[in-house]
Amino acid sequence: MMKNINQQQHSHHYRAQANSIKTHSVSSISSEAEAEQLRVLSETKKFLNDRDTLTNVIDQSDQLIQRLNQFAQLHWSLVHPQLLNTLEPEQQSNFDSSKPPQSNNALNILCLDNLSIPHRRTSGGGPIDASLLNNHQSLASSMLCSRLQSVQSHLADIRTRVLDRNSRILVTGDLNAGKSTFVNALLAREVAPTDQQPCTEVMCEILDRSHIKSPLEQIHAIPHGSLYDIEDPTTYVTFPIDKLSELVNNANEDSEDSGDDENPSSPYQLLKVYISGPDPRKARAEDGLKASNAISLLRQGDVSVSFIDSPGLNRDTLSTMELFSKQSTIDVVVFVVSAENQFTLSAQEFLWAASQEKAYVFVVVNKWGGIRDKVKAERRIREQLRKLSPATWEERTELVHFVDSQEAITSAQQAKLSSEDHEISTEIEPFDHLQRSLSSFVFLRRSISKLQPAQTYTRNLLQDLQMITATNLGAAKNFYDDAQAKLEKILPRFNQLSANSHLVDETIGQIEENTVSLVYKNSRKILVNALKNIREGKPAQSSKSTDAHAQYFPVYDGILSIFQYAEEVRKVLLSSLEESVKLAENVARQSTAEAVEAIQDNSVTKNLIGEEQDNQSKIGDRKFNPQAMFSKTRKFPLATSNGTHRAGPSGHCASKLGIATMSDLVDFDRLNWFKSTSSSKSIEKYINSSSTSTTTGLVGSLGFGTLTLFGTGVSGGRALVDALVKVSEIAGTKGFRKWSGTVVAIISVGFGVYLIMDIPRAIPRNIGKKLERELNSMINTKSTPNAVQESGEEEAGIRWIDYEIERMSKETRKVVRLTGFELREKFRNTFESISNQTDQFKVDLEHAIDVQNWLTQYEHDVNQVLGDCTSVNMPCSVTS
Repeated sequence: MMKNINQQQHSHHYRAQANSIKTHSVSSISSEAEAEQLRVLSETKKFLNDRDTLTNVIDQSDQLIQRLNQFAQLHWSLVHPQLLNTLEPEQQSNFDSSKPPQSNNALNILCLDNLSIPHRRTSGGGPIDASLLNNHQSLASSMLCSRLQSVQSHLADIRTRVLDRNSRILVTGDLNAGKSTFVNALLAREVAPTDQQPCTEVMCEILDRSHIKSPLEQIHAIPHGSLYDIEDPTTYVTFPIDKLSELVNNANEDSEDSGDDENPSSPYQLLKVYISGPDPRKARAEDGLKASNAISLLRQGDVSVSFIDSPGLNRDTLSTMELFSKQSTIDVVVFVVSAENQFTLSAQEFLWAASQEKAYVFVVVNKWGGIRDKVKAERRIREQLRKLSPATWEERTELVHFVDSQEAITSAQQAKLSSEDHEISTEIEPFDHLQRSLSSFVFLRRSISKLQPAQTYTRNLLQDLQMITATNLGAAKNFYDDAQAKLEKILPRFNQLSANSHLVDETIGQIEENTVSLVYKNSRKILVNALKNIREGKPAQSSKSTDAHAQYFPVYDGILSIFQYAEEVRKVLLSSLEESVKLAENVARQSTAEAVEAIQDNSVTKNLIGEEQDNQSKIGDRKFNPQAMFSKTRKFPLATSNGTHRAGPSGHCASKLGIATMSDLVDFDRLNWFKSTSSSKSIEKYINSSSTSTTTGLVGSLGFGTLTLFGTGVSGGRALVDALVKVSEIAGTKGFRKWSGTVVAIISVGFGVYLIMDIPRAIPRNIGKKLERELNSMINTKSTPNAVQESGEEEAGIRWIDYEIERMSKETRKVVRLTGFELREKFRNTFESISNQTDQFKVDLEHAIDVQNWLTQYEHDVNQVLGDCTSVNMPCSVTS
């Protein structure tokens, strides 16, 4: 009994101990589940917070780009940092030898290349030669503005992708790398058409059927130019799933028939294939594949995944460009490379461009089973990948996979038929590892697959904006220093010109007045002396030699040629007076030439204008030719150019003045008694009217010619009357009557002889006085044709001499003023140029200050947004 009691006690103890252990085990399991739920909830909450932060960063980055673009277009020509780089020839060698050159001024997103595709270094693109941009800074600024606009569009796609809870996986690679086979292996079913020849011409996006409301699997073929809307059946064409191979093959056949490999003739831009995941038990029974992987890769909970099977990169240029442009809408890039060909040039360029946004890229080295020397091939692929995507290389255990998709499918099918159903070949293990890694990357590491590409892109973009801002701040500072230096250099000269501008007008005006005054004085002196000599019957230019005077005048041949003699004397006097006018003009030319030289070489104006501007302006200056002065035919010439006095347009006045008249023989100014009845002009008019009589009639009237006596000044009219009165008193005596006849005869003969002998001296005097009156009358008549002067009281030598002096003064003033005008124009141009430069430098200074203030504030904003971007803590690796 005691034994049973002891056994019961032990049994009860063990039962209690077992219950205790069971209770503790259940409690432990419950705690682990709660901890897992808390971890998932915490990660979900962190994911949502990080997503909101990145969305805000993207929006602020878009605003920053818009501000910079507007600033560049309206206020400042942006200086690209690439202008500060000099590319070395060895850095432009083969692309697969090294990645594109990096320098302190290298950019990731906003770099300039030779291609029109935005924000990408694509086929044939490489960096632009810096020398081209240095010569065309405006071109670089325009290209940068265009790049900013394309980045804005790219940011919009990234924002849409971040907010989308679903994920898109792009399966791409070189031509015939086995991309479609790889997709079929992932999905555990034959969906994408496969062939030994390249068959994928149309982009095929494979999605879970839960997106559509149909119970059947369908294909939505989207025509070119149509915007797909799943709710609008008019934006796509529906086909059953079994038509997929036919749609793809039709595109291939149409392309081959057209003979255009560059532009496939498929009517559809994209095929959206909606399939349902297979049942796991059915998949195991029929295909031997792990359907759980296929289901998990298409959808897990609320998260859906789509696979995009794309054409080969080197298939044609258009499809390659399309792949590059679609990267902004892709979450994960799975790059399939053939183990036989490894990384081609197009593959390297694609991976380089993808790494600028997506730090991690899944790399699948397909057809690995056919490689003999796997160690050598793997080493070469790893060396290339280390340069193309450093982050991917660091996580190569999870991101780089060496598999054979076709062998994986075949081995799985063979395993179904073997007796050991639970045995899995080791050849399939790499593919299983790839599936697990991809599933974990897409669904469990969403912060890395979904948010980190957006963070990487925005961080690189903001860092580029930092560099561009810093570069332009330096350029604005240099612009400010340059404008300040130029302003300090030119400001003293501007102040000098502004303060002394009146000196130019005063100097030129003084030279002009002095020159005109000198010409007036010299011309008047010459012409007054000339008229004085003419009145005395001498040549206008007197000569100290009596023989020269005799040779100058014509020879008097006697009383019968007296009229011809008077005409020759008139011509000689006119010619000498013309020479005096020419002499006065020559003196005016000399004075004007000296004035022109004085104006051009004036030290005051030279100092103000400056030697450099003066030398430049002298190139276009007109040369002063003194002989060009007075070259215009005068209105009242005294002789023609050849010295004759023929009638004509230029010698009308000269020919008129050169005709001798009867009045040339008499000087009526001495006959005072005639002034009471008629003026001397009326008598001259009467005599001139009878000048048409013959020379014989003139000689026969010598009795009247005795009046010449009174013109010579031998006896005045009153003295003659007094003498006649006294003679009449004496004539009353007897003695006088006796001798009166003889005395009268002797006196008459003697007086006649005297008159005849005095004609060569008296006629030049009469003609000289008459010429002066005619000149004055001619000038007066031309200036006031309706004026009739009857008083006959004229001031000798006033009108004609004033006209000639005024003519010479006007010509001199015109030439001197024209030279002064040219000098004033030089000064005005110089002052205007200096003033404009001064104003421009002041504007440049203000503009540089405004630009620096704007860029400083912009830099602060960029740093703030960059801080928000980097505050999002991403896992350090894909396994953490």
